[in-house]
Amino acid sequence: MNTRVVDTEIPFMTEEEFKATFSANVTDRLARYGIRRSNLCVMTGMAPASLYPIVKGDRMPSGYAIAKIAKALGSSLEDLLHRE
Repeated sequence: MNTRVVDTEIPFMTEEEFKATFSANVTDRLARYGIRRSNLCVMTGMAPASLYPIVKGDRMPSGYAIAKIAKALGSSLEDLLHRE
């Protein structure tokens, strides 16, 4: 029988915390690298109507959107999801 052990020490984020953390990390990298949101749209192939609410923290990004944004910014998924 295969049993799965769940590490209860991992601090899970609420949806609001996740959106805020992701937004803050993306916004920080945009400022650090001098990239405008409009340029990030081109770099990711995402429409402004899809990307801007994610960057502002108003919409939960899909896994695919997170991967596209991370790749465009040269960041790892972990970097964009890390809470300080």
